Amino acid sequence: MDPISLVGLAASAGALIQLTGKVIILFTDYVSSVKGAGASVDQLKVELTAVSGVLMEISNLAANGVALNPAVTAILTESQKTLQTMLEEMTNWTLKSKQAAVTSLGIRRRIKWSFREKKIRGWIVMLESHKATISLHLQHQTL
Repeated sequence: MDPISLVGLAASAGALIQLTGKVIILFTDYVSSVKGAGASVDQLKVELTAVSGVLMEISNLAANGVALNPAVTAILTESQKTLQTMLEEMTNWTLKSKQAAVTSLGIRRRIKWSFREKKIRGWIVMLESHKATISLHLQHQTL
């Protein structure tokens, strides 16, 4: 992999790390008033943090000039799509909640939570898949 590609890969991974952080902050803000959000919230935070760690590893390898498997770029693109979708939907949820009357905000979030939790569980599965695939490529890379 040429040096310019490595710089681009490091920058892409860095941008995804920032995007992951934005999703974590927005998600934490959204669910803070949802009682009973429970395990899905914790699991999503764990997966987002783990994905961020894997992305940091990619960024460090690329910054140090280590040539990575070209499939990593495709995986990063898929990860970016997943994270961008999550950010957009959570932004939409938050905006809708802010438009609701303050007194009914918690009630609305609790009612909508059951529907949104299914979507969040789907995101968890996608993040686990991205993390596992990237980790596999990184393990293969270091052998």
